[in-house]
Amino acid sequence: MSDRSTGEIWIGGKIKRELVPDLCEAIRAQPMHLEWMGAQFEPTTESQLLEAIDDLCGIKALRLCNTDANGGEFSELERFLQMNDLPYTRHSGGCRYYDGRKVFYRPGRELVEVMTNVDGDSVIGRVEKVERAWYLLKEAQYLLQTGKRALAPISQAADLLADVLPPELPPLAPFEIAE
Repeated sequence: MSDRSTGEIWIGGKIKRELVPDLCEAIRAQPMHLEWMGAQFEPTTESQLLEAIDDLCGIKALRLCNTDANGGEFSELERFLQMNDLPYTRHSGGCRYYDGRKVFYRPGRELVEVMTNVDGDSVIGRVEKVERAWYLLKEAQYLLQTGKRALAPISQAADLLADVLPPELPPLAPFEIAE
C-alpha cells in the first residue's frame, strides 16, 4: 500500500522488561501519537510506556495513532509485536483505493482482517449469505411455532453466518511489563 490514511493500534499483552527498549524503538520507527493531532510519541523508557496506557472498553492497553500512516498500518511495530507474541488490534481508515479495516492479532492464531465503514464499524461483504440465513431462521421460527422440528434450517443458517463472520477471538489482554 502506498496511500496514506489514519491508523490506530491498541497493544496489549505481557512484555518482558528486557524487550522494552526494542518496543520503544519499534514505536519510534514511524510517527506515532497518543492523541490524533498530538505531539509525536517517542518513548525511551518503561515509565513512558506505562504512562501512555489508555482504556479500551475496560482493558488497559497502549493506544497509538497516526493521521498519515502508510496504508493506515504500522509495519515495523506490527512485525515486532507478532515476533514477540504481543496481541494488538489495529484500525486503518479507508483511503482513495482501499476500504477501512480492523486487524486483530492474537498469539497462536492467524491474523484476522475485517472490512470497516467510515465510522470504523465492521461490515459484512457477502450480504446474500446473511439474507439467506435470515430466511432460514424465519423458516425455523415458523416450524417451531407449528410444532415441527427446525434443526436443519437453524444449522444451515449457522453455517452461512459462520462463513461471513470473522472467527471468534479472545479480547485483547491488558498491557503490562513483566520480569
